[in-house]
Amino acid sequence: MTVHDIIRTAFSGEFEDIENDTDAAKHCIDVLNTLLIDCFEAEQNSRERDGKELLREIPQVSKMTDEVPYNMMMVGRVLPLGIEWKWCEQNLDQYRADQYERRYEDAKMIAGGGVWL
Repeated sequence: MTVHDIIRTAFSGEFEDIENDTDAAKHCIDVLNTLLIDCFEAEQNSRERDGKELLREIPQVSKMTDEVPYNMMMVGRVLPLGIEWKWCEQNLDQYRADQYERRYEDAKMIAGGGVWL
């Protein structure tokens, strides 16, 4: 899945506004790179569990057409939730930011094969 696809998933109907705003798109790419670092351990756990080759390093993206080499749960659910969380946080909508952060952390744990105690 590309950066473009992940951001489109995160913002659904609002995507055109973000895509047409160079600063907003750049900010989303920066946020995504931070999230890729945060999700790396969960991605590696998922790959190990599924018998797939481990990534040698944390991927970084620089443009909307870059592919993110994480599993489908990460790119289709976890990373979009993380982008929404950080977007709300930046826009001082702390109530929604807290909601998205909890959903992001839960989805990341599930994607990485974590277990709730």
